[in-house]
Amino acid sequence: LVHFSAAPLDVSSGNRLCWDGPRMFHTCCQMGRPPNHLCWGDGTLSPEVCCLTAAPFAAKTLQPYVVTYPALGFTGPGPLPAGLQCLGPGPAEIAAVPEWIVKTPYPSPLRCADGLVTIPVGLPVPLEAVVPCVPPKYADIATLRPWDRTTFMLLGWDQVAGSLAMEQEYFRMYEEAMFAITTTKSGQDAFRHGEIMAMGAVPLFLDFNSTSRLGMGHMNRGLMMQALVLPGVLPLAYVDSTRFDARRYVSLAARTLQWTRHRMTTHAVAAYALKEMGINVTSRTRVLAVSLACTDVFCPLLLHGLRSVVGGERVLDYPELEGAYRRPGRPLRTPADPAPHFMLAGQRLLHPIIGDRSEAALIADIAHRRFHLVIFLRASAVFSHADNPVVAEALRVMPKSRLAGADDFDHIPLYLQDMHAKV
Repeated sequence: LVHFSAAPLDVSSGNRLCWDGPRMFHTCCQMGRPPNHLCWGDGTLSPEVCCLTAAPFAAKTLQPYVVTYPALGFTGPGPLPAGLQCLGPGPAEIAAVPEWIVKTPYPSPLRCADGLVTIPVGLPVPLEAVVPCVPPKYADIATLRPWDRTTFMLLGWDQVAGSLAMEQEYFRMYEEAMFAITTTKSGQDAFRHGEIMAMGAVPLFLDFNSTSRLGMGHMNRGLMMQALVLPGVLPLAYVDSTRFDARRYVSLAARTLQWTRHRMTTHAVAAYALKEMGINVTSRTRVLAVSLACTDVFCPLLLHGLRSVVGGERVLDYPELEGAYRRPGRPLRTPADPAPHFMLAGQRLLHPIIGDRSEAALIADIAHRRFHLVIFLRASAVFSHADNPVVAEALRVMPKSRLAGADDFDHIPLYLQDMHAKV
């Protein structure tokens, strides 16, 4: 894989102006490392300057493109800001669906001869978490390097892993950077791809050519490839400001953010998936989302999208998916939460739907065809909870075309194949 070639390069994260001789990112900025007198002993530099920021090299050429827009419709915390600073187009233009997106086809599901239809959903982002416009930039390339775990520790010296403060700093890093490096992980898709794009940065997806149109169905391949060939961009190292084309970058960043808002949100992906399943959403549509076997953030993201499209009162999760909701007085981040929680800690659904989740009530609703779709948010529940009366009744009564299962193993969706065989 191409990104492993980065190892021998003398490339540091953070502010490259700080590093000379023994003062390097990897010796000064790791979590838990005792203070290094070679790093901060002379008092001229600090962790804030060197570890949490990057020197503005090519980014400074973007300043002429920063525009201040009226902060209309502001819903964030705190007082109403005087204006919203954007790099290029403002919120209204980003929110409007451009013609080039309308004309771009959605990914085609994989339809097998035995009736199995595999619909790519990827790892979508909540619309509420997407920045309204491309923010002003203060760094060329974000400090995180996917192959170097020491660069993951953003507030390393005094923060607990998984804290809300660390999460906010993580997203600030992407928001202020022109580019951010990403690669495939154990599968092709990764939360990091969407996190970068939702924050208004342009991803440098080093091994994107190795991905498939099914595994990465909702990523725009043209935009990903354009970023890698921009003049002056050396994806593994830095941006050469003497060759950098600021105008082309602003255009690409705006188009990438537009694509994210209109094609990669939980709402957009859920609407696409329901349409491919033949579900014509009306005011009477009801969905049962079976959350048995759910252990991570993938299930809450799917529920978030279904609620957005179908309507909160008409999508019932069974059992109640605890991690998907905010509670009065409950902190957005708790020690029991897995980390990172991919934007969902701050974008949880406001409250669970008040509905009868008793087995007797659900079995009766299934028997009388009161649900138009039963979706297993994790398809493995068909096997791990095969003795559950609600699971058994859904498999017995529901038409096959009204049963769905989700599988976050994008490269080998074995659970979907096994579920299909069982159904």
